[in-house]
Amino acid sequence: MNRGLSNGLHVLITAETFWGIFKKFLMCVIDVLYRVDMLLGLTGGLGFMVGGTFFYIGNEFFSLVDNYGRLQLPLPKQVKKNIATG
Repeated sequence: MNRGLSNGLHVLITAETFWGIFKKFLMCVIDVLYRVDMLLGLTGGLGFMVGGTFFYIGNEFFSLVDNYGRLQLPLPKQVKKNIATG
């Protein structure tokens, strides 16, 4: 009986890990959106890739703020006000 391996797999396969890997998958989506922009001839300012990039940046920002809050570090009032739920 190798309990260490089963405990290690349990730690590796969690919902938090799944969403972390999913966020990294978004980088592949940006590459695909770049290819779509090239196929459609959207080489100028706004395109699918730019929208995907801003979505990714926003997603990472909220992740950073969430981690910052979990560490119980003080957040600026403006950030607290803009992300407050309720």
